Amino acid sequence: MNIQKLVAPVTQNLKSNTKTINMTLLCLVLFMMFPLDKLLRTSVQRDVEGTLRNLVSNPIVCVLMVGVVYAAYLTGDVYMFFLLLFVLHRLMKH
Repeated sequence: MNIQKLVAPVTQNLKSNTKTINMTLLCLVLFMMFPLDKLLRTSVQRDVEGTLRNLVSNPIVCVLMVGVVYAAYLTGDVYMFFLLLFVLHRLMKH
């Protein structure tokens, strides 16, 4: 079974929406990097990261994310691939 053919629809969808996905991932990375909780004295950043962390810790979502990361790799868009890896690393390790 060829895995590239299995994720081809996801890869084509990622390729056609590259600019939007990259901008969304960049905004998410910037949101995670700025110390908004300390500046604004709210827990918005911590709440959003906690919700995303709980979502990513689900095994089914992990399997789906592996497929998305592989499809992002197949698109050849380096920015999308590394931004996605950064977001996943931040959610799983920090």
